[in-house]
Amino acid sequence: MARIAGVDLPRDKRVEIGLTYIYGIGRTSATRTLIATPTGLGANIFSSVYGKVTEITEDRIIIEPDAEQPDEFIPVTESVEGITDESSKLDLVKAAGIVGMGGAGFPTGVKLNINLEETPMGELDPEINPELPKDFKLDCGYILVNAAECEPGLEHNTKQIEEQSDKLIRGIKYSMEITHAKKAIIAIKKKHHKAIKVLQKALENEPDIKMHLMADIYPMGEERAVVRECLGVLLTTTQLPSAARSVVINVETVCKIAEAVDEKKPCISKNMTVRGKLNGGNEAHVFFDVPVGVSVGEMIEKAGGIDGKYGEIIMGGAFTGKSTTLDAPTTKTTGAIRLV
Repeated sequence: MARIAGVDLPRDKRVEIGLTYIYGIGRTSATRTLIATPTGLGANIFSSVYGKVTEITEDRIIIEPDAEQPDEFIPVTESVEGITDESSKLDLVKAAGIVGMGGAGFPTGVKLNINLEETPMGELDPEINPELPKDFKLDCGYILVNAAECEPGLEHNTKQIEEQSDKLIRGIKYSMEITHAKKAIIAIKKKHHKAIKVLQKALENEPDIKMHLMADIYPMGEERAVVRECLGVLLTTTQLPSAARSVVINVETVCKIAEAVDEKKPCISKNMTVRGKLNGGNEAHVFFDVPVGVSVGEMIEKAGGIDGKYGEIIMGGAFTGKSTTLDAPTTKTTGAIRLV
């Protein structure tokens, strides 16, 4: 059975290394506020619920939620040392603990800490870029928004575009300002007709933000594929998008940037798609603002519950997801839960 009573906050060792505990076991004031900071490459961790830290294990911080959960959070200006209303947008993003919400989990404050206006083009491999002249240069820096929703069956990024395009545009503008990018391109698959219409309306008075329509091919959402599609530059497997004077950011991550800047909100929730062998059928169930750490089993129950026998539970997409269990906690990078 899934453990629905509590919340586990995973300490993802890929990016949240060497955590320094802010609040110890038994502290009753885990109030959607800062509970751990990284000592190496990583991102701040905040409690996603009001409650008590009951246990700290090798790979997670376990919080027992209070019976009542107020619909509020502690802004980073009150919970992170040195952060004020006058802090820079980059510092607010770092303080909020935002990571790549599309699955990679790389700290967004590190990714955005670049001046694209002063970043030169990397050396392009002529063998994979035969159509480009030897002296090819991009005239400015770009924010490339990955709206491909690459993995089959996922719908939460597209849904967020349809319902929160204003937040997306604000996040793009903040990202451009932070990185000194003069232009931005939203890369979206041409099959997402409703989201495209919403974006067309939202971009009517945004001359520096364009849309690029992509084919429904896997893996269109991979960073180098986004660069290739939007800018016509093929990078080698070891080159980062900065070699093409660009930063690639997922839709949900961009919206988290807007929340951090506008609301001083920490990264305490995740959007996700749940689908598969569920009561009621295989249609996608999209959930916004799921507290980080809620169990896989609880999300399956919210989507209708398991319909009979199933072979496996996958956390993540069909191609890149991994087998999981009902009591496993969701993370900042959990995009999908699938029963197959």
